[in-house]
Amino acid sequence: MKKLFLLFTVLFLSICTRPVSADMGPKPSVTISFQNAPDHPYYVTLLSTQEFYGPWGPLSEEEIANQEEELRPAYEAFQDYAERNGLYFLNYVQECSENDQFKWSYYPPETFRIAVYDAVSKTLKVSDTCKREAFYTYYNVDLNTGELLPENDPHLSPYLLSFALRMILTIMIEVFIALLFGYKEKKEIKTIIIANIVTQLLLNVIMLFLDYYSGMLVWLFVFPALELGVFLTELLVYLFLFKNHKKLKTFFYTLIANGLTFLLGLYLAVVTAAF
Repeated sequence: MKKLFLLFTVLFLSICTRPVSADMGPKPSVTISFQNAPDHPYYVTLLSTQEFYGPWGPLSEEEIANQEEELRPAYEAFQDYAERNGLYFLNYVQECSENDQFKWSYYPPETFRIAVYDAVSKTLKVSDTCKREAFYTYYNVDLNTGELLPENDPHLSPYLLSFALRMILTIMIEVFIALLFGYKEKKEIKTIIIANIVTQLLLNVIMLFLDYYSGMLVWLFVFPALELGVFLTELLVYLFLFKNHKKLKTFFYTLIANGLTFLLGLYLAVVTAAF
């Protein structure tokens, strides 16, 4: 038991004491997938309602004129539309014909319109105003229509999968460790399972909401605090119900079981973020 506790302590400290720089960690992003897209070059940008956003800002006429020949018509079309409609072209453009996807992953504007320039037909299509509410915002756009009609793509599958895995693995781990600590009665195992279902359900609903709006950094700063609350809640329940066991043993069981599931939760959050 001492070796297991020492292992948990080392792993916990290695995660919590890593240095974090001011610009480190995930950033908000906008990802747009296109359906019925042309098989020839087309260029995409987001026209912002703000003149500057993060490191991005408008180009001068001279800078646009100095663009590569194949890019210049798209730049001119974006700039012209932005000026006529009170928007700003922030000098972020992608040619999307290869995979029919546009991604602005470093300080995308918060309020914008999706603009698509067809390099062959020389036409520009622009969406209605969109607002980036989620930390990771996804849209599906059908280019077969005369206007862009973006549809939100919730991208919830990785989160739900991560939640299901956390729930199942948490119960398995805590029951396994309970058996090692001598909690073998049917009533004790049932109590541990119910306690974990309730606490994990509340924990993961809160984390899903925070992750959606704030991104993965909440797993480094908010998740440990919530896990501490889970640990204290389960400890009080077990101390009250498992009176035939020594209090110190119950404390170390709860600490080690929750410590391992805490590390599991962080790991699954990182895996989920990769999708």
